[in-house]
Amino acid sequence: MHHQPRFCTQCGAALGVDAQFCRQCGGPVAANTAHPAMPASASQAGTTAPPPTTVVAPIALWRTALAVMSNPRALLRAPAGPLTWPWALGISGLAFALFFLQTGMDRVRNGSMDAGGAALLGMVGLLCGSLGVGLLALIAWAIARLAGGTQRPDWAVRAFGLGYSPALLYAICGLCANLLLGWNTAIAFGVTGVLWAMGPLLFTLRTLCNGKLALSMLLTTVCGGGLLFGWALLGTGW
Repeated sequence: MHHQPRFCTQCGAALGVDAQFCRQCGGPVAANTAHPAMPASASQAGTTAPPPTTVVAPIALWRTALAVMSNPRALLRAPAGPLTWPWALGISGLAFALFFLQTGMDRVRNGSMDAGGAALLGMVGLLCGSLGVGLLALIAWAIARLAGGTQRPDWAVRAFGLGYSPALLYAICGLCANLLLGWNTAIAFGVTGVLWAMGPLLFTLRTLCNGKLALSMLLTTVCGGGLLFGWALLGTGW
């Protein structure tokens, strides 16, 4: 008995006759056998539909963070998929925004800053985590290029940004503890998250430098220490 092919109603991927949902995007299976992007007249006439576009399923934040913490090599060497360099900088930007915001909330609690200053501090953190991390990535890429590195600059920016996904996970947990329990969390969660990112940062820089350990450790110290120094200066110095 000949079975008609079935298709996903969201991405149009061809599915098996027994499929209950699309394994690519999780969408429902079309009730009819015609391709969802093909007119009914074309289906009745037997016209072959164009091949469906492959849709890459989004990656959960917690899964990305755990992957970077446990095995950064596998994630950063994988195809970019949906996590291109703008999304990666969004991860690092949000991580530092929440980190700086918690610093402001701690200072509001001890009376050294008002709520407006805390909100402004969060915006400063967003700039540091996006533009600052991106600029550091490009500087490190240029230095590594002079030392014989072969990676593309967009790879460097993406890897730097993704390296701070554990910091974002820590910052979210810290924000919950700050709001629900009234704890001061900037150091306990914020600084800890940034320190966790030093491991992925070292792997990224070692890849950029073609395995040159001494140079990659020096760059890791400068880049990681520079971001922490920026937090100490901007977060606690005014």
